[in-house]
Amino acid sequence: GIDGASAFGNGSHGIEIVGAGSAVIGDGTTAGRNIIAHNSGDGISIDGGCTTAIIGNEIHSNTSLGIDLVGGVETGFTVTMNDSGDGDTGPNDLLNFPVINMISAVGTTFNYDITLEVPTHGNGYRVDFFKNSAVNSSGYGEGEVFLGSVNVSGSGNHTGSFTASESVSEGDVIAATTTRRTASSWDITSEFSLAYITAAATELTAIKTVTVFDPLAQGLFAIPGNDVIYAITVTNPGLGAADADTIELIDSLPPEMSFYNGDMDDGGPATDAVYFTQENGAGLTWTYGTDVR
Repeated sequence: GIDGASAFGNGSHGIEIVGAGSAVIGDGTTAGRNIIAHNSGDGISIDGGCTTAIIGNEIHSNTSLGIDLVGGVETGFTVTMNDSGDGDTGPNDLLNFPVINMISAVGTTFNYDITLEVPTHGNGYRVDFFKNSAVNSSGYGEGEVFLGSVNVSGSGNHTGSFTASESVSEGDVIAATTTRRTASSWDITSEFSLAYITAAATELTAIKTVTVFDPLAQGLFAIPGNDVIYAITVTNPGLGAADADTIELIDSLPPEMSFYNGDMDDGGPATDAVYFTQENGAGLTWTYGTDVR
C-alpha cells in the first residue's frame, strides 16, 4: 500500500518490463529503495531485449518469483537455471545468480562464501545480499531486507565479510543477486539465488596453559630441569556445532621448553607424549600415530 506496510499488491506482476530499452530500479540507498511486495505474479518480470539493473530494493511476499528473467532453461517455478559459462541470451543476458556456499554472521558482521560463473567483464560485478523471513515457494530467495553488497572481479570463489545493515540470526533466509557494473553505474541484474538458511555460528577459542608435572604432590616449581604439562584447551562457546574431525591445531613450543617423547603422565590415562580428551560433546577422534605431526 501507499504506507509502505499494508499488503496491497497488484493482481499480476509488481513491475513488468517488455521490449527493448534500459532501466534502473533502485540505487542501493534507503531513499532510492522501492518496495515491491504482495503481488499475485512476480515482483519484477523482465521479457525481451531490455536491460534492467535492480539494486537494493525491498522485494518480498510475491506469489511467484521476486525477479523473473523470462527465458533459458526454466524450472517448474520459472526459475532460469544457471548455465555453464553464462553464454545464454535473453533479458539481462539471463545473467547467472550467485551460488551461496556458506553464510555466517555474528550480529551485523556478515561472512560470505559464494561462487560466480559469469562472462569476463572489465568493470566487474556487484553482489547484493538480502535477508528474508521466509523462503519463496520456488525454493529461491527474494529481497525483503537489503543487507549490503560487495564488488567482485568476475567468475570464481569469493569470500569475505562486511558490516550488514541489520543483524543476521539463526534461521534467517539469505538470498543474493548478481549485477554487472558499468563505468559509473550498473546495467543488468540476475534472478535471486537459491535461498540459504543461516545456521547457528560455531565460535572456537583456544587457551594454552603450562603446569608443573608433580605426580607426587611435592610442591615442585617450574624451574629448569623439571617437567611441565603444556596443554591447549579448545572450547566452542557458540551455538553451532563444530564439524567432526575438522579441528587442526598448529603451535610451537616456547624456546625454553624441550619436547619429551614419552608417557606424559607416567602411568595415568595417557600412553603417549601427547594426549587428547573430549568433554561435553562427541564426533572428534584421535589417533596419536596419524594426528601428531
